[in-house]
Amino acid sequence: MQTIVMPEQYLRPPIPANEQARLAALRDYEILDTDPEDAFDAVAQVAASVCRTSTALVSFVDSDRQWFKARIGTNATETPRSIAFCAHAILRPNEIFVVNDARKDNRFAGNPLVVNAPHIRFYAGAPVLSAGGEALGTLCVMDTAPRPGDAGNLAALPALSRVITNLLEQKRKERALERANLVSEDRYVALLQSQAEVERRHPCQDNNMPAARIRTRLVNEHTVITRLQEVADSSESVAVLIFEVDDFDRYVAAFGQLAGYQVLRTVTLILHYSMQTCEHIVGYGSGEFAMILPNASRAEACAMAERVRLCIHKHAWPNRPVTVSVGVASGPIQENAHLLLGYAESALQRARLSGRNRVAADTSEAQIAS
Repeated sequence: MQTIVMPEQYLRPPIPANEQARLAALRDYEILDTDPEDAFDAVAQVAASVCRTSTALVSFVDSDRQWFKARIGTNATETPRSIAFCAHAILRPNEIFVVNDARKDNRFAGNPLVVNAPHIRFYAGAPVLSAGGEALGTLCVMDTAPRPGDAGNLAALPALSRVITNLLEQKRKERALERANLVSEDRYVALLQSQAEVERRHPCQDNNMPAARIRTRLVNEHTVITRLQEVADSSESVAVLIFEVDDFDRYVAAFGQLAGYQVLRTVTLILHYSMQTCEHIVGYGSGEFAMILPNASRAEACAMAERVRLCIHKHAWPNRPVTVSVGVASGPIQENAHLLLGYAESALQRARLSGRNRVAADTSEAQIAS
């Protein structure tokens, strides 16, 4: 006996088993309700052209709606999740979800988007995945006429959906750099204000080492020691890297304090990007930074230092080339964090004396075998 599907009957999309993680990943990209962007529109346009459909969407499935970042062939900006074809498509993150004729599919025959405008008949959607593999939404194409699967054309959808993932990742990295930029700027302004206040209260006759610099170095050394002791609670060993912008004082004297700030800001961003977190990066002195790497051997720390050194060396600096010297030390920190920091400073001194723009590692017996 043939089953007759009444107009009001349609299958509401089930909730994925990883719904909480999926929504968290979607929120992390901060894409919902953002303005249209040419890059996303272009992907939707290519999808419609390649698949020869009248409509294409870049759709993200929120908790109770699907929202369109890009849309070709429709003026709608969102629909309820309960009637969204895309909410079915995300249940199979690694497949293209195809409905050849929605009127003959018991899941969709009574769906308002089928019964009423836009009168969907054909649908195909490739899930858009996060970097962690959660299905955030789809790149989908639709038409008002039923059609066979035509796998040759639809095969392009997964590749195009990966383009969308790359766009999302690029936007997230840009936001992270912007936020690190703001944090760096705030910290540097605070440092300048602190230095000015200390110099006002404690004038120093030695022009080679202002009282503010001595005081700042002591304060920052205490911060590094504190961080090392915190890391000791969860790590058997640690590597300490001290980066120093070569001839930073001469750079500031030649090009001004603002130019010096811009150098420090750029170096800070490079360090943040290299670490993927700013929790273990500390401003150390004038033109100096300390980086803490938990559970890193000397070889691993030196490799990290060399990558950062080379990145800074190759950067397109506006006034003249900027380089850094790096001192590296590694070892257990449960006993004496001051000693490990001293090893890193000694290594930095050797990098300076060896001609700067290089990485030097401490070779004391406290080092972890590389």
